[in-house]
Amino acid sequence: MSSLANSDVFKDPEGGYWKNEFIPIDVEDKTVMERLHMFCEKCDELGYKNNNSIKAMKLYWAKQTEQNGISGEFFCAVRRHTKKLDTIFAVAGCHPLPRDKFPMVNNNAWRIFFRRCELPGYSPYKGLFKDAGEKGREFIDAFIKHCSTDELYITTNVINDDNKNIVRYHRLMELVEKQKNSYINNKGLIKIGNHEQILWKLDLDKYYFYKQIRGFL
Repeated sequence: MSSLANSDVFKDPEGGYWKNEFIPIDVEDKTVMERLHMFCEKCDELGYKNNNSIKAMKLYWAKQTEQNGISGEFFCAVRRHTKKLDTIFAVAGCHPLPRDKFPMVNNNAWRIFFRRCELPGYSPYKGLFKDAGEKGREFIDAFIKHCSTDELYITTNVINDDNKNIVRYHRLMELVEKQKNSYINNKGLIKIGNHEQILWKLDLDKYYFYKQIRGFL
């Protein structure tokens, strides 16, 4: 699993060098799955219930969904290191949105950032918005390429007493929406299972403009 390119490599004060990569989760790759199980074990220790096992993540369920010949997918952020084990520290999936549960969307709609989760301690940034910037863009770019549609949606829990950590992402989205040239739009309150959630739509034109003015294109 280890491979370190010559660009965007950072020196580790504890020794060695590292870089982050974003890849699809290949369930046939034994090393990737071993690292994913380690990620889930850490999530269990932290109380992240939606990601404390492969089953809870709904990894295989997402990959078995399909729309217009494209299957759902999961991506992961990997910290590759010259001196330590490669570590998966963040995951997020995508799958088609079923019209029976989401009648407000069309037949090309996809849900992104499904079961999004990140382990603490892997970002040099402080603050909710800054911490999510680079990883968020990497995941969004992967979703755009995979889903091949401009109908991309995100859902966030408004309140979740069983798993308060995931409400953090709702606060993040509220921050993103308030930014100048925001690339997400609040499409209203929905209910998934027993939880009230906000449905957000990704505006691709504004997203590309956001990347361009910040020099990310």
